Amino acid sequence: MEDKVDKTRFLQYKRELIKIYPEQGRKIIEYIEKEIGQTFPFKEASRILNFRIFAAGSEYSNLKLF
Repeated sequence: MEDKVDKTRFLQYKRELIKIYPEQGRKIIEYIEKEIGQTFPFKEASRILNFRIFAAGSEYSNLKLF
C-alpha cells in the first residue's frame, strides 16, 4: 500500500477522469496536483479522494467513478 502511483498511471487516470467528467475532472485533477503532486503513495491518493474530494457534502460528492 506504500507503493507510489507513477506519473504514467497518473496521466492515464487524468485522461480517463477528464473524458468522463470534462469540467469537474479538470478541477479534481488540479486539486490532486496541488495537494499531493503527480507522484504519490496509493494510501495518500485514497485518503484525498475518499475523504476530501468525493466526501459527502463536497462539491463533487454527486460524481461516481464507477
